[in-house]
Amino acid sequence: SSVRGLTKKTDHDRRGNTRLNAARSTRSASRSRAGFACRRANALIMDSVYVVAFYTDEILTSGGPESFSGLPGMILQIALPHEHVTWVATKVESFTVPVTTVTAPVKGKKETDSSLKAAVVELMKNWGKIGGLYMQDVML
Repeated sequence: SSVRGLTKKTDHDRRGNTRLNAARSTRSASRSRAGFACRRANALIMDSVYVVAFYTDEILTSGGPESFSGLPGMILQIALPHEHVTWVATKVESFTVPVTTVTAPVKGKKETDSSLKAAVVELMKNWGKIGGLYMQDVML
């Protein structure tokens, strides 16, 4: 459900990336980013963080900066106004990567969003109020 056109909830994919909910509020506002026509989408994540994204459906891959994804195209600008943070694509390059150059990791441990959060909470339990602020940054 929505509140004033904003999505109340987001979900995370299996890699822990923040997916802007498909029930997002899209507006007719548009702008050009990196030579692509972009549409605006608004969302609320983590129950209180307002997000403004501009995405293009000219690039079919659903992705974006940091861990944001979930819109029907590539996110070329995303802003978190309350956090005073904006990412803007200035250039998009297309190139082919040979399959042989991409290999799966052989070491390490798989982490889920919940196991990462639990580990960070444990590490920050003595940090006081500042720990909560860092937690918000880590989980974005």
